[in-house]
Formats: sequence, structure tokens, C-alpha cells
Amino acid sequence: MDIFKGLNVSKDIFQKMEKKDANFPDQPKENDEGNKEYKWKLLDENYKDRDGKINKLASQMQYRLYEGDGKAVYLIGVQDNGFSIGVGTDELYQTLSIIDEASKIINCKIKNIRIYEKDDKYISTIRIIEDVKKEK
Repeated sequence: MDIFKGLNVSKDIFQKMEKKDANFPDQPKENDEGNKEYKWKLLDENYKDRDGKINKLASQMQYRLYEGDGKAVYLIGVQDNGFSIGVGTDELYQTLSIIDEASKIINCKIKNIRIYEKDDKYISTIRIIEDVKKEK
């Protein structure tokens, strides 16, 4: 995908990306219950305790998966109030990498990533599912 040209995007993540031409509308205010989680952006430089932050994100992801019967949706570039303002390429890349890392902690996987362009920024939906191959 052209927007990540020159960045070291993992092959696993890259294969799940799909750029959509549709406009991404604003969303309702984020609900504390349910399987949807809004994240404006997740950046490494914002974390003094990176491992602790990723573990917290993994715990939150597990809750969203529980609420969605094994399915969760992360909306990147969307604030908690539902406004879809988007993020830049580097911010989207870092956020996708952090979410991928958190998903591996709880043995779930990213099913697909859809990327929408809005006012020269990007909004992404990430569908996460429980890994049915988990050890029992």
C-alpha cells in the first residue's frame, strides 16, 4: 500500500490492509460497553512505561473481545466523542504496530484492516478476532 512506502510494515499486517475509497463518517460517542474501541492514535513516545501500556491495551482488547463474543473493532483516528479526525501516515503505522503487538499478548489476531482517507489524513478500522487455534 503506497501510504506505507518506505516503512517497515510487517508482511502479516500488510496483507490484511485494504484501502477504501468511501468517506468515513463521524461515529456516535464511544460506549464503555460493547466490542468497539476508539483510538485517536497510539504513539511510542507518549509512553514512559511502554510494556505496561501495551499490557493495559491487551487487557482492554480482551474486554472488547469478550463483549463482542470473540470479535472486536478498533477505530483509529477517531476520538472518544466520535469525531473522525484522522492521523498521519507515521501515526497510523505506529498505532497499527502497537495494536498488533497487544493482540499477540492475548493470542488473538487481526482479521482485516481497512484504511479510509479524510482531508489528507487516515482513519482505519481494525477487526480483531479470538484465535480459534488457542491451546486448551
